[in-house]
Amino acid sequence: MWYALQVLTDVESEQENDFKARIVRKLLKGSTLSEKQQEEAVERYIEEARAQEQTFRDRQAHSNDIVAAKLAARRRMKEERSKEDAMKKELQELGKRQVRSLSALTTILLLCGFTYAKNGG
Repeated sequence: MWYALQVLTDVESEQENDFKARIVRKLLKGSTLSEKQQEEAVERYIEEARAQEQTFRDRQAHSNDIVAAKLAARRRMKEERSKEDAMKKELQELGKRQVRSLSALTTILLLCGFTYAKNGG
């Protein structure tokens, strides 16, 4: 899919460059430049246009990479936060179970102690 989009973009770019070259040729037609000089001027213009287009694509790709990196970092942070929240919840549950166990143990010890004291121990 990506390759097809790239091919379409390249075809559009070439068509645009051809269109620009025709316009530059028309503009230069009435000039005092020789035909060879006119073609050289058109070629220089097209080379500069391609260079600018490549610079634009490179910057766009760099920007896309930055956005992708930020999204990946955000996703990792969200996953870490979810893990931390799950661990926090688990620790809270563990603490509650320990408190219940300790309460039960305390009750048992008190009852045993009360029974021991009552029996004359």
